[in-house]
Amino acid sequence: MAISLRRAIMISVALFVIAQILLLINIQFPKTVNFDEVQYVPSAKAFLDFKEYRNPEHPPLAKELISIGIAAAGDNQLGWRLMSTIFGALTLVGTFFWALALFKNEQMALFATGFTLFNQLLYVQARIAMLDTFLVAFLIWALALFTFSLDKNNDRKFTIQLWLASGCLFGFALACKWSAIFALAPTWLLILILRQKRFAFWQKVELKWVALTMIAAPALCYFLTFIPLTFFKTNGINILNFFSFQREMYNAQLRVVGSHPYISHWPSWPVMTRPIWYAFDKDIVTPPLGSGASTIEYIRGVILLGNPLVMWVGLVATISCAYCAVVKKMFVDFILVYYYAAMYGCWVFFPRTVEFYYYYYPAAMVLGLALTQTLFTAPLNKIPSLKYWLLAASAVLFFYFLPILGAFRIGPGEFTKWMWLRSWI
Repeated sequence: MAISLRRAIMISVALFVIAQILLLINIQFPKTVNFDEVQYVPSAKAFLDFKEYRNPEHPPLAKELISIGIAAAGDNQLGWRLMSTIFGALTLVGTFFWALALFKNEQMALFATGFTLFNQLLYVQARIAMLDTFLVAFLIWALALFTFSLDKNNDRKFTIQLWLASGCLFGFALACKWSAIFALAPTWLLILILRQKRFAFWQKVELKWVALTMIAAPALCYFLTFIPLTFFKTNGINILNFFSFQREMYNAQLRVVGSHPYISHWPSWPVMTRPIWYAFDKDIVTPPLGSGASTIEYIRGVILLGNPLVMWVGLVATISCAYCAVVKKMFVDFILVYYYAAMYGCWVFFPRTVEFYYYYYPAAMVLGLALTQTLFTAPLNKIPSLKYWLLAASAVLFFYFLPILGAFRIGPGEFTKWMWLRSWI
C-alpha cells in the first residue's frame, strides 16, 4: 500500500512523539556521566565558554549538538542527554522514511520501524551522550533520501535535489565521526555502478552533478562544522590550518587505550557475545532515622545489548536477503545487504586494536528492514500471522530487558536473570 506525503508526515510526527516520551523516561539515571560521556560531556561544555577545545581526535558536530542540550536544559543528566534523545527519535523517523523509500508500502515501513524501535541498541544509544547517536541519525536520513532517488519516476532535477540533501547529511555524519565514510564511499560506488547498469536514466545527470552533490556538498558541510573551533582560545584552529588539524585528529586516533574490559571484535558483534555495560552503579536507600529499618542497596545498570530476536533472527533474514539479491536479482534485498555489508564489513578490512560492540550500531540498524523484507516476501508471506507474532515477541523482549537498558532500580544480584550468556556479564 502506497502512502501520501501528508499521511507519512502525520505518522512520522506520531513516531517522534512516542519515541521521545519513551526515551525521556528515567533519563536522570545514571546520575553521573555514563561510559564515554566522561569524554564528550566536558568536550561539549567547552563550547559554552570557548576556553579550551577538548577531545580533538573526533570532529566537532556531535559535541556541538550535545552542548545545545546542556545550554537548554542545564549541566545535568537531562542536559547531557537531551539532544541524544531527540536525534534518537529522529533516527526512528528516518528509518520509517528509509523503509518507505525501499518498500513503497506503509505496512512494511511500520513493521521495519517497529523492529528498529525494539532492537534495544537505538534505545540505549539515544539515552547517552555519545557521538554514534548523532552519526547514525544523519546516516539513516542520508540513506533514506538517497534511496528515494532510486525511483525511476524521478525527473533529473528532483534526483539532483535528493542527492544534494543526502550529500549534506553524509557530510554532517562525517562531522560527527569519520566512520561515516563507510556508508558514503559505497554510495559513490553504487551511483557509478547504477549509471552503467540498471539505472541508465541516471546518465541524464552529468557526473559533475554527482561530484557537486555527493562529494563537494559533504565536504563543505563537514568544513562548516569546524568554524566554531576558530573561537576557542586554546587548542582551537584557524581556517589556514584546517588541513593540518585533520592530520592531528588522525594522529590522535592512533593514540588509543591498549586494553579495556569490554573490548570485542567484529566476528562477535552479529552473534552478540560481548555487549557493554555502560553503567553498573549502586543505588543506596537509607531509611529514616529511628525507623529501625536497615539500609538497602540496589543496582542501576545500563547494558548495550541488542534484542536477541531482532539481532539473531534479523541476521538470518539478512542472509536470506543476500540469497534473494544474488539468485533472484531482487533489488531491495541487494540495497539492504549492500549497506549492511559496507557498514559491518568495513571493520573486517580496517580493523582497530580497540573495538567495541557499539561499532556495530550503524550496520545493526539494517536488520529490522531486512527482517521485514523477509517476512513480507515468499515463502514467509504465506504465513500472515508470523510477522505479527515476531513483532510482538520483539516488543515483549524489549520490555523484559528494559530494567537493565534504562537504569531502573533492581536488586543487587537480580541482574543475573537477564544474563543469558556468561559472556554478557
